Amino acid sequence: MNIERTKAWLRVAALALPAAIPVLPAIASAESPSGFPPKALIPENPVDKRQSYFDLRIDPGRKQTIQGQVFNAEDRAIEASIAVNPASTANNGLIIYSQADVRDESMAVSILDIATVPSPRVHIAPNSSALVDIELSMPDQPICGVVLGGIVVTADYA
Repeated sequence: MNIERTKAWLRVAALALPAAIPVLPAIASAESPSGFPPKALIPENPVDKRQSYFDLRIDPGRKQTIQGQVFNAEDRAIEASIAVNPASTANNGLIIYSQADVRDESMAVSILDIATVPSPRVHIAPNSSALVDIELSMPDQPICGVVLGGIVVTADYA
């Protein structure tokens, strides 16, 4: 197979792939240092119940609150900041969730359009945990593809 045919095949595969993906908003939980790991509390509507991250199918026009649990394994209190970041692609092709201000203009709907954090700062006592709510509000029109983002947890020690 020559290089031009291979490039053409990859272009066709890249164009066909979005058509094969069902419409589902997905939210991945970002990893945190071991001192305060987050845990996604999976609701009743996951695409795959075996996953430990939010991979949800939500109908157009629907609202849903999802929850995460943030643990503080330290012997001192922390003030955790909770943010929702859109997914982007690093130079090496990996998906990253660390850039809050990135918005790809080719996206019809960003995670920033549908997810809000009602309480972006949470106090967590030593050796305990706290629940964090993320409110999702789907647009009235169906989304063609996947909405991908990350829930990013950072901590300031009190």
